[in-house]
Amino acid sequence: MKDIYQEINYDELTDDIRIIADVTGIDNVRMMLKHLGGLSFYIPKITAFNKFIQRYADTNSDKTLKEIAISLNVSEQYLRKMLPKDKSR
Repeated sequence: MKDIYQEINYDELTDDIRIIADVTGIDNVRMMLKHLGGLSFYIPKITAFNKFIQRYADTNSDKTLKEIAISLNVSEQYLRKMLPKDKSR
């Protein structure tokens, strides 16, 4: 049986789905449409992943707070508030 989703072309996508296709590729968008069609998703910024940020800071303890902030694309002030006092350098 033919997978109808394989027939969807990039130029037939809506603008918001094209953004996802530009980042992940049309095949991944087709898979998302097939398996997740009708669902809504919010894609958070990295600041929503507190455990990851903590682990990243811990495993990069040789870097300054400024370097970590640049790597994560967050402010130093955010990291000072988020990280435990002994970890915020």
